[in-house]
Amino acid sequence: MGLGYEAAESMDHGRKRHDEQINKLEAIRLALIKALDTRWKDIIVENHDKEIIESLKKRKGIHGKFEILTEDILELSLLFQNCSPCVLRVKIV
Repeated sequence: MGLGYEAAESMDHGRKRHDEQINKLEAIRLALIKALDTRWKDIIVENHDKEIIESLKKRKGIHGKFEILTEDILELSLLFQNCSPCVLRVKIV
């Protein structure tokens, strides 16, 4: 069984990459919260954005604005038996 949250892409062509990354980080955070609500203990977080995956593995925000979201995700990941930066992987699309 799986649970998925996807960051919506904007139709605004002037949208900056960091806004898309914020949406992706929010989607990961929301998925972790939902997984906690359903009492899952083992999860795998998949995302195709290598920069996001690397920032979570390094336990460091991509840019200053992302540090709070990254910290939230890492704190939430500690509440699972098996959810750590080492199991985060890049999803092949």
